[in-house]
Amino acid sequence: FTETPENIFVENCNVPSIEFLSKKNVKHIICVAYDNAENAAELTDNILHCVRKAVQSSVKSFIFVTSGSVHINGDNQNISAAAGMIWGLTSTIIQEYPELSCKMIGIDDKNSFSFSTLKNETLNSDKEIYTAYRGGKRFAARLNNISQFQKLSIPVNDGYYLNYSGGKTLSNFSFRKRDLPIVTENQIKVSVKATLIKSDDIAVFKNAAKSHETAPGTQCSGIITEIGGGVSDFSIGDKVILSGISGGICDYIISEKANASLMHADLDYITALAENSEYLTFPFWMADAAFKYLDDSVAGLEKKIIITNLVMNDLIVRYGTYLITGGAGALGVASAEWLIRRGAKKIVLTGRRRADNGIHTALHSLRGYGADVAYIQSDITNIDSVKELIAGFPKLKGIIHCAGVLDDGVISSQTREKIDSVFNPKVTGAINLYKASINTKLDFFIMYSSAAAMLGSAGQSNYSAANSFLNSFAAHLRYNKKIKAFSVCWGPWEGGGMASDSKMSRLSAIGFDILSSDKYFSALENMLVYDIPSGAVMNINWNNYLSKERDNSLFSIYKTKYSTKQQTEKSNKNIANILKEAAAEKRNELMVEYLQEIAAQTLGYNSDYKIPKEKSLMELGFDSMMALALRNTINQDFSLLLPATILFNYPTIEKLTEYFFEEAWNDDSSIESRISEKTGDSMLDDLEKLIES
Repeated sequence: FTETPENIFVENCNVPSIEFLSKKNVKHIICVAYDNAENAAELTDNILHCVRKAVQSSVKSFIFVTSGSVHINGDNQNISAAAGMIWGLTSTIIQEYPELSCKMIGIDDKNSFSFSTLKNETLNSDKEIYTAYRGGKRFAARLNNISQFQKLSIPVNDGYYLNYSGGKTLSNFSFRKRDLPIVTENQIKVSVKATLIKSDDIAVFKNAAKSHETAPGTQCSGIITEIGGGVSDFSIGDKVILSGISGGICDYIISEKANASLMHADLDYITALAENSEYLTFPFWMADAAFKYLDDSVAGLEKKIIITNLVMNDLIVRYGTYLITGGAGALGVASAEWLIRRGAKKIVLTGRRRADNGIHTALHSLRGYGADVAYIQSDITNIDSVKELIAGFPKLKGIIHCAGVLDDGVISSQTREKIDSVFNPKVTGAINLYKASINTKLDFFIMYSSAAAMLGSAGQSNYSAANSFLNSFAAHLRYNKKIKAFSVCWGPWEGGGMASDSKMSRLSAIGFDILSSDKYFSALENMLVYDIPSGAVMNINWNNYLSKERDNSLFSIYKTKYSTKQQTEKSNKNIANILKEAAAEKRNELMVEYLQEIAAQTLGYNSDYKIPKEKSLMELGFDSMMALALRNTINQDFSLLLPATILFNYPTIEKLTEYFFEEAWNDDSSIESRISEKTGDSMLDDLEKLIES
């Protein structure tokens, strides 16, 4: 499987490489993508240009080979944000060009990979879109609820500890109740927030079996909730580190005051225990996974883990300052209110525009909660401006990066200008915030991403890529730079966010619904408290969404939950089956009604609204993304691969119906894929005319 007229390799889809597409009979393109973060916009532009050329040339498959694009638990590969950005591009290319088999492969090293493996992935039809290789082992991506990983149930009432019931492997864990003794002379009661465990504690824990009194957890941090007589050097509310204890994986512990020392004021519960050494954190309910990680460690290699039992208020420092970009927008203001409700006393909102009446109204409302809230006009795309901004905060403790804009367009209409308009605030802004705060000890750096980064979004390839960059950038900062970074892929918000009414209508049609800010922030708190670096928060009807999703193993876990009965009912109501069973004279009428219904839904009307069948859909308000959505719906319902220019060539429901029965419906009533005989160049020209109109 070498470079031949049918198989070509391109490096970062640069312009000279793209010219190889002038070769005849090219069937497979393998794009080796690994550019640096600063070149992310250029890489995106090159890739989309290459995709356009591939579609023109009737290429069958477009395979991305990346290095550092994904993080797999336990590996130490450097994460490349630019390579990780490919995920969002892949998912959107699939939606806009389902006829183009697009996949992403993550390898150990960009300079060494197996060509036989590459051949297998290129020609493989197992529906795996996102795969990765580590040491010759193949991994595949799956979407799943975070609750599926929560194996340990924590008691509701106070007084519990982690119990191990023995066995050869560290898998028999549970949290058990216990009665705490009364605090006596020279003792303190501490609410445990974090517990340090080392590799050499494993043998102790296995020997301890059921006895929590000799269980590991000899050092922990927390806050004093009660003091006994004779304790004068500590007070209730003091943050302390306890050493020389046992059984520290618990909610409360009673200790001699001699075991306690005050935490430094600038340290949080986790870093106070870490002592500048490398560590991984696990929440209490993943304690079994934490010990398995240590148990699987290479002999002689010292590893540390910190098991946390935090709540959101533990992460907010009253004396600290919190910076929110995109502060003039609805999400920025909502984020400020959330932080204030969790104890923050100083908030700085920043944005590109000058403070207007709307911003002053928001500031007045936020200050009503008793916090010091300011708005500073600043351009986060300018590194000097960001450095000047951050230099003014002596105790910056957290950043929330929620700046962003939309500049939508299908892949065929994407330009470097449209890419830059989206990348500048999202990508360049994130990079500049990191560079300007590199010497600041942040408790968190939260980046607001989008569900489009994970699932793709037709007509938003630039937006999907930019947000996918944030997901990988967060992983890069966390695993390579040891910065407490998070990225959260939001679904549509109630009363805010990036989704317009027309966009929301299309999202609703495929299964998305809005969520209140309270529910979104509750989910974000779980991510922060449980230390989940990246995740998606969406209100989605999976039955509806999966019914419109082509085969993609990313969703296989949800597909197993998709009711067989519902699938049968859907199949029975499928328009393809209805047409097949209908009398010949009835088919035209049924197809018109079907097209009227999906066209009305695409435009945001109720499905019973009758679109005039002789009227041009473009004149009725269809844009390029709506045309693409309609094409995709027809393709999905009939298992077709209709061209992207279908509505340009057949602009009315009447003409579209005629085309359907003349070009895509066989005499034997079976559906087959029939692509327009136009050349790739003329198809692209037609689509450009469609967009311009």
